[in-house]
Amino acid sequence: MRRLRPILGRLGLVLAAALLTLLVLELALRWLGPPFHSRSLDDKRLFTRFDPELGWANRPGVSGGYLGAGYIHGVRHSAAGLRDEEHEVGKPAGVRRVLVLGDSMVWGLGVENDEIFPRRLEHRLAGTEVIAMGTSGYGTDQELLWFSRDGARYRPDVVVLALYLANDLRDNISSRRYSRNKPRFVLDADGALRLTGTPVPADRSWWRDRVINGIMDPIRRHSALHRLVEGRRHRLHERLRHRAWYRSWFGDPVGGDWTDMYREGEPPQWLARALELTGRLVAELDRRVEAGGGDLEVLLLPHAVAGEPGAWDNWLDAVGLDPTRHDPDATRRRLGQSLQQQGIPVLDPAGVMRGSDEPLYLPEDEHLNPLGHAMIADLLAKRLTTSNKTR
Repeated sequence: MRRLRPILGRLGLVLAAALLTLLVLELALRWLGPPFHSRSLDDKRLFTRFDPELGWANRPGVSGGYLGAGYIHGVRHSAAGLRDEEHEVGKPAGVRRVLVLGDSMVWGLGVENDEIFPRRLEHRLAGTEVIAMGTSGYGTDQELLWFSRDGARYRPDVVVLALYLANDLRDNISSRRYSRNKPRFVLDADGALRLTGTPVPADRSWWRDRVINGIMDPIRRHSALHRLVEGRRHRLHERLRHRAWYRSWFGDPVGGDWTDMYREGEPPQWLARALELTGRLVAELDRRVEAGGGDLEVLLLPHAVAGEPGAWDNWLDAVGLDPTRHDPDATRRRLGQSLQQQGIPVLDPAGVMRGSDEPLYLPEDEHLNPLGHAMIADLLAKRLTTSNKTR
């Protein structure tokens, strides 16, 4: 024991010196750096709960504030778990009902409840009730399952499926996303959809939830130093993630990278598989919407690098990609053409968005800002006013 005391004493001094150094750096950043604001935890952990059929679902009736990357806004869910007003299940007589399905782009991460594009859309369409079903982190598979379980009972005349290809394609071929288990569809040999992974097993990772997050959450929320280091790490990761040697060391279980979506030519295997499955999921949703007497419209929401004015060239330069071998519209165009060949209407707003004179995405985020939501509402309103689709 006597021999251990000097060693433990030295370790204690090293630890104390390290903590003191971190404290000094933290104070220096607070004093000399940009204004610092604490942030809330992950939106999915705050505003959703476990669901054995869907993986997770919005918490009904929840309300509170959310502090994100450079923004703060309120959140209010209806009794049905929608970030929306209260809606009767029965459709009012003489009212056209539109249901919008999507992930955090529809839920409206970064903006207020009344700024999300489904709420703005309702104000632009006379005699129309718009119901917003956005759940942060959802893929097309979960949206299909939610519609079948809960959405179809609203008897919508039109269903708008907002496909955010920056992550929906990867979500659809994954059984675990955002540190949570989820259901997954697979294609049988005859091309039929088969649901797997249900009932969804509850995530029982107590070590991560109770120990790791218990220690890290206060640091993530309140430390300027942690945010600086994490930001630098993220930027380095974005610059290197498309390189073959980096993928071989830190590859995604899906087997690819989202930058593959912008490569010209034949898509890599993971992307081809994701496109095929997503196309089948949309076709199945179209079938179920039509069975209920409604029509499906697909909205292809672009990632910020493909939709923000001037962002494409800056992004190519930042990550070192060859502009002659990449196209901002490659995957959206491929999926859009495939859906249109099946008779499913598609709205791709990327070209109009890139022509905007103002930013459409949050500066420290990849979600739409209030102006971006307003533009999408305008484009959808025009589409739903002039569309006279016949089957």
